[in-house]
Amino acid sequence: NTLYVGMLLIGLLVHVTSWLSLWSLRNVETWGVWSFLMVMTIPLLLYLYSAITVPEGPHSPNMNGYYLRHSTGMHSLLIIAIVFNGLVGLLMLGHWPEVSVTVGRFAVVSLLLVCALNPGAMRLHKAVVPMLVLGLALLVPFMDFPIK
Repeated sequence: NTLYVGMLLIGLLVHVTSWLSLWSLRNVETWGVWSFLMVMTIPLLLYLYSAITVPEGPHSPNMNGYYLRHSTGMHSLLIIAIVFNGLVGLLMLGHWPEVSVTVGRFAVVSLLLVCALNPGAMRLHKAVVPMLVLGLALLVPFMDFPIK
């Protein structure tokens, strides 16, 4: 169950970091339809991710097996959400976030992509999932915080 719990933690950390990065949009005065739709795409993708991560049915399946069967979809949704998050900041604010945030996003997307392209590689996933949790946890302090 460690892979499954790791993916739940990754999803939680992506939710938190996306919310913190969207906080930087609070000073944007002019919102168009496209910018609004782009911003709303991020929570939609994260909702879809959350819906995939929870198995349906009356019985509890082997969670590591469930993770491996659905890992490509889960990782792909997180990749798209993280990329959209970066694009929203770039298009609406006119500049990239801090270098540390951009490098962190690139590293997380790269690791997620490696896992998405190799859904059956159990050893790879067991090595990458803890690195993703740690990397995302280390990324949180570099985000714009709403509470200072």
